[in-house]
Amino acid sequence: MNELITRVENLLPGLIGENIKLKTVLTSKDCIILANERQIEQTLMNLAVNARDAMPDGGVLTISTDIAVSDDTFIKDAGCGESKTYALITVSDTGVGMDERTRERIFEPFFTTKEVGKGTGIGLSIVYGIVKQHKGYIDVFSKPGEGATFGIYLPTMESAIEPQIPEAAPDPVGGMETILIAEDEPGVMEFTEKVFEE
Repeated sequence: MNELITRVENLLPGLIGENIKLKTVLTSKDCIILANERQIEQTLMNLAVNARDAMPDGGVLTISTDIAVSDDTFIKDAGCGESKTYALITVSDTGVGMDERTRERIFEPFFTTKEVGKGTGIGLSIVYGIVKQHKGYIDVFSKPGEGATFGIYLPTMESAIEPQIPEAAPDPVGGMETILIAEDEPGVMEFTEKVFEE
């Protein structure tokens, strides 16, 4: 996971702007997860865009990694039902923060606090969907004027899986289909377009 964060770190400065300082704090512990790399990259980019919008006058965006073991409180809050070891990605900003009513709704599709024409409100719902798809959990802590901290918990692998050589794929059928990308953030859209093209 640290390698993935390092790759994303190189992409983010152009997305968040010059007035926001980017910091990464990576753990020395093994953070191996079974995940779709592109989706985790998209998750981090969406959170970075959200943080940028919360810091119109500049600030600090911090991405950190660690290992977390679920305790009884976590199991109750997340509803995960069992004790597991998770790779934890924390994304924090020093932005305007949000009140409790807003915090409770931020993962709802099309919920946004932005002005008309400034955002669709699908970024954080996509983040939520990706995390759930990976059998993980996401939470957020925020207060007005105190920024926001998102915690993404993804199950770790007990051991790395040896890569297998896939059998030759059959020739694709079709090839004239069109993929429509709906994204109001140009940087995220360009990144997504490149992923699909590859």
